[in-house]
Amino acid sequence: MLTRSILKSRNSVSVKGAAVVLVAGAIALYACSKDDDGSGASIGAPQAYPPTAAVTPGQLVLAAGTGSSSFVGKQTAAPRANPDSAASLAPLASAAALGTLVAVEPSTDSEKTAMLDTVKQRLFSEGPTNLLKLVKNVDDRMKEYDGRVASMSTAPECLSSTPVDLSTVFSVPAASGTTTFPLFGQCQETINNGGMTLMFGKKDTDWYLVDGASADLDGSASCVFSMSKISGTSDADRVVDGYMAVDYQGKTDNFTGSTTLMHFKADVAAGTLEFTAGGIGIGPNQVHTKSNKEYLYIQTQDRSLSGSASLYHACFSAADLSLTSLSNCSALQSSLTLVSLGTTAAGSYIGGGSSLSVPATDANNVNLTGLYAGYCGKLSTAFSGVAAFK
Repeated sequence: MLTRSILKSRNSVSVKGAAVVLVAGAIALYACSKDDDGSGASIGAPQAYPPTAAVTPGQLVLAAGTGSSSFVGKQTAAPRANPDSAASLAPLASAAALGTLVAVEPSTDSEKTAMLDTVKQRLFSEGPTNLLKLVKNVDDRMKEYDGRVASMSTAPECLSSTPVDLSTVFSVPAASGTTTFPLFGQCQETINNGGMTLMFGKKDTDWYLVDGASADLDGSASCVFSMSKISGTSDADRVVDGYMAVDYQGKTDNFTGSTTLMHFKADVAAGTLEFTAGGIGIGPNQVHTKSNKEYLYIQTQDRSLSGSASLYHACFSAADLSLTSLSNCSALQSSLTLVSLGTTAAGSYIGGGSSLSVPATDANNVNLTGLYAGYCGKLSTAFSGVAAFK
């Protein structure tokens, strides 16, 4: 029954061409009792979507299609852009040659607005990197696990097992080189001949999740991966911190769809959402944003604007996403805490009938050809010490 329910969910998140849909988010492991009539056991989820949406500018929530239906019905979302043009993927100078870039404002207001449009289209509208939809998908899917546990006469033993420290399994970009992401597991399950893996656990008051698919439904090697931590004891102080990776046609160096590593952090008490991504098929090869209840700060490296290798930034009102003075976002700019993600030049991007080289950006670069091995490639062996969910 579980296999059937997961495959049903995976039909909506499989990797097919450019239409990659990434599952992101986290789940919580609440105290479970073993009830002989099957009515007392459950996996509770301190949902990832409500706190994330709560600190996201309302117009971005609507653009993502996850807000109130009474408003979404009146929203005409801009269509997602076609695969990147040759102009937008024109090779840049190497990161070493560029040195440390200093963000500058685009020369025109229309170019600043174009930065916002790209963020809306690639990160907050229907498609493979729709952040809020990805987080919401996990909350919805975890309800299936609640149902499964509730129907059992005895709760799975793994729910009360000692958390296993898995913090050294996955490496993520750091200010210099790489670092680790805190991760603990109590339960794990692998299905579809090892192609799909779920691992979760609770340590103290924090919850952890890894959810990944190392193969598409047609058997091709593709990577869809999320790794998250949820902190806090209620929605009022919730912090959701997550990495997401997508690698279409993994293990190759030819990319025909969205291939990226993303990192986001939603902090309810601070009222902020911070997001960064490096990859191809996401518009600019480097993007970093942060918002609070008043403003949205956007920083990108985008070859389609008025310079070939500049790091651009702009400020917008959180209320209506109208352009405002960059000085209003000075606090957001100075408080960026996530490592800005860009891409390492590797392989070629096949789109629009042509093959284009993937440029590097001046950031803590993501090696696109290493995404599969670094994330989904580890799923089948990384959690052997974690108790099975059964």
